This record gives sequence, C-alpha cells and structure tokens, in this order.
Amino acid sequence: MRISPSLIALASLVTAAYAAQEAGNTVRNRWSAELDATLNLAAQSLTADTPGINLHTAGVDLTGVYALNAHHAITLRLGYASGEASDSTLHGAEVYDIEGKLSTYSLMPGYRYTTPLSRRWSMRTGVNAGFVCHSVEERETLGESAWVHVSNYAWGPAFSAELGLSYARSQRLSYHVSYRFSGSTARPELFWNDGDTSFSSTLRTQLYHSISAGVSWKF
Repeated sequence: MRISPSLIALASLVTAAYAAQEAGNTVRNRWSAELDATLNLAAQSLTADTPGINLHTAGVDLTGVYALNAHHAITLRLGYASGEASDSTLHGAEVYDIEGKLSTYSLMPGYRYTTPLSRRWSMRTGVNAGFVCHSVEERETLGESAWVHVSNYAWGPAFSAELGLSYARSQRLSYHVSYRFSGSTARPELFWNDGDTSFSSTLRTQLYHSISAGVSWKF
C-alpha cells in the first residue's frame, strides 16, 4: 500500500506542532517560593449592627508553588496580618465604641493559572480555599474600666480569588503585584464592660479587599 506524500507531510507537521507545544509546556524549575507584603481593607463592618468601621491590617504571606506545567500550578499560602480595629456596636438604644488589635493567621491551599503576555510579563489568576484564625486582643477604650477582648482564637473556613501581574527579572527571579478578594467565617466574640453595662457581640463573616506586592524565586 502506497502512502501519499501529502499525508506523510501532514503527519510530520502535526507531530512537530505537538512536540513544540509539549516543549513549551515543559517546566525546568517546578518549585518556587514567594514572599509578599499585603495590605487588607475590610469590605464591611465587624458586626452586623454597626454604623461605622475603621479596619485595616498589614502583613506578610509566604507561598510555596509547584508548577504542573507552564500554565497550571498548585499553591500553598501561609499568611499573617495585624492591625488596629475600631468599630461601633448597637446595644439597646446606645451605641458603644469598640477598639482592639485584630490579628489574622491563614493556611490556604490553592490553584493558579498563568497566561504569558510577553517574554517577561505574564498574568496570573488563582483561587484558594482553606482556614483562617481571627483574634482580637484586649485594649482599653474609655478609661481604665472599658475594654474589649476575645476569649480565644476563632478558626473558620476561608476563600480567596486573585488577579495579578508578574515580571520575570531572570530565569529564577520575578516580581509581582496582585489584587485579592477574600472572605472568612472565623467569628471570635467581642466583650464590652464599662463598669455599668456589659455585653458581648460576635464578629460577622469578614470580607476583604487586598493589594500585595512581592518577589518569587524558582529553585
């Protein structure tokens, strides 16, 4: 049986295209580590019955990345953030001011997809789902007898979605900036006591807008 030369040429072209695609997807350095500085801004008030809020935290994230190929990667992010929180809560007919230090610890496995834009620039999108711990430390607010604190650390499920840009400085070193929208269900309880009135209030589900910038190193 004689095979047409045109079929042989077509098969060769298909094989070459497939080999080129596989070569493009090959990753030389699969493991990388990222260090980010992050600013988090609350998207809503601390508690459900509050007219106002002033809450922002700043922290660091350490992320381990394993590249499945040139586009797909698995990530694991460890995070810590801390900042001042001030809010008002409604109890009966009175509005009470609450202040404290909010600390957040996070453990977030996830997935990332990278889209090359040029030889050095790329866009990345990712999603994470894991656990977050919130705590509010005691702090005096109105005199020596007014205070707010959390009795223990509260853990809860959390999620985040990320969109960012990356610039490759070399084959191993790159810089990146990202926007992240996240939420958590960790809800520690706040306590108020001013000598005459005492009550408690529980944090609502928290939503945050975050901006981060960092560096990545491939091993």
